[in-house]
Amino acid sequence: MKQIWRQVATAVAVIAAGGVVSVAALAQATTWSATAKVPFAFQAEDARLPAGEYKIAPVAANRIEIRDKDNSHVVIVAYLPEAGEHAAPALLFHRYGSSYFLAAVQGRGEEGKRMLLESKEEKKLAREKSLPRGDVAVRAQIGISSSGR
Repeated sequence: MKQIWRQVATAVAVIAAGGVVSVAALAQATTWSATAKVPFAFQAEDARLPAGEYKIAPVAANRIEIRDKDNSHVVIVAYLPEAGEHAAPALLFHRYGSSYFLAAVQGRGEEGKRMLLESKEEKKLAREKSLPRGDVAVRAQIGISSSGR
């Protein structure tokens, strides 16, 4: 009977140690950010943003912050992750006439895409079909850093 309790205690200790290692690994998790110079005004969800230099970074689960260079325009939007490999990091926009809508933040390699939700205005333009949708990519710089250091 003592042998069984020792085995149970050893198993519990191993599981607990694994949990500590997992928490330590999360503390060392990497975070990303992207910077890009957008040459036109655009919308991200329902927020209108002027042309300029922007930094995009995660702020919570499935939420990113889009902030201009002088911090005068800041918006937090939801995204859905999409797996896949991509050649170059970029901000991807949908264009209807002279209106641009941020559709995704594309990472490099296996980092995948972060697909933003469509705004009410973009959905309306897509339904009307009076203007064809164009896709525009703006090259971005992706930075990776370790948190918890």
